[in-house]
Formats: sequence, structure tokens, C-alpha cells
Amino acid sequence: MLKKIIVVLAVLAMVSPAFGQWKTKFGAWDPNNISFDRTVDWEQDGERSQRKAEAWNWPAEYRFVPMADIKVVMDVGFWIRLQDCGTIKLQQKMVNQYGGQVKCKVYTNVAIEWKGDFIKDPAVNLAGSASIALDPKFMSPSKGAQELGVKLKLDGVDLNNDKLPAGAKCVQVGWVRLSVRPTMNPNTYMAGGCGSSYPQYSPPSPDNDSMVWW
Repeated sequence: MLKKIIVVLAVLAMVSPAFGQWKTKFGAWDPNNISFDRTVDWEQDGERSQRKAEAWNWPAEYRFVPMADIKVVMDVGFWIRLQDCGTIKLQQKMVNQYGGQVKCKVYTNVAIEWKGDFIKDPAVNLAGSASIALDPKFMSPSKGAQELGVKLKLDGVDLNNDKLPAGAKCVQVGWVRLSVRPTMNPNTYMAGGCGSSYPQYSPPSPDNDSMVWW
């Protein structure tokens, strides 16, 4: 009986050092040796440690996760774009009569009506009268460009004017202002929309690329 006890003690003494090395090598919690893999999480309980199933690469971060889709609706407004009008170059038809024209490109998503006015340059007293013809005056909506002809005729021009010296070239005498409006009843389209308000009309600057909307 004594021999068996001594043999068992001897076997335990031989196994204990190896078992202690195995625990340290494969993750046993040792505050003096934390050289095992630190790229994953470990759980410790006294002398025992257990590797978690999930692995983390540090440093970690929170990521955005889709939570909801919110419906977005809008009212489609009316728009008109006027491009490439250039300059009306008047030619003398008679002694006191001048005329000229340009062609513009028009883009619109609504049926429209055009109106033209001649505004005299206050620095030049032309006297006489002006008449404007627009072709076409009415336009339908179109995905492509449409052509708008603008014709201007001045009658009774006073050439006896210090601002119009003989032989002068390309003297600016005024502007043709083009105005436009949709032709449908606004109550039909503006009532019952999802928008709370609509933009107010403001006259565009007198350049060659104007945009108007309602």
C-alpha cells in the first residue's frame, strides 16, 4: 500500500510542471505572463481563461445600420429657360425707320405665352415708336429646344441727336424685355399639392440666359 502511494505522488510530481506549461501556453490566466494572442477577447475566472467565440480587430468602431426609409414627395413646378438670344442689330430701312431680329432657344415644361416690350435707353432720346413681333407667341411644353423669333421695328427715329453722331457704330439705344407666363388656370395645378408654399416670381436680369419658375 505504501509503495502505491509513493508511485502516485511521483507521477503527480512529474505531470504538474508539464501541465502548468500547457496552461500558460494555451491561455491559462497568468498575470505575470500575458503574451498570448491579444487580438481576441478572453474571459477569465480565477485561474481559468476562455477564448470568446467572436474575434475583434482593434481598434473597433460602431457602424451605421439602416433603420427606416421615409417617403419623400414633391410638387413639380413650372419652368422656362431662355438661351442664346444674342443682340438685336438694327438696320436702317428708311431715313427714320430701323428694324432687326434675333432667334432664341426656349426650353419649357409647360404651355406658355410670350410678351415683348421695348425699353429705351434714357441716355438716348430716340423719340418715335417701337413695335415688337414674337414668333411664335404661344408655345407648348417640349423636352427639346424650341425657337423663338424676336423682331423689333423703330419708326420716327430722331437722328438729329447728339447721342447719335453721324457714322457711329453699334450704339446701344435700349433693350427688348421678354416676359412669359403659363397659359393654364393656376388653381387647377397649384391647389391640393404637398408643398406648403410656392416661390414668388421675380423678373430675370436682362441677360442672354434667363430662368423663370413658378
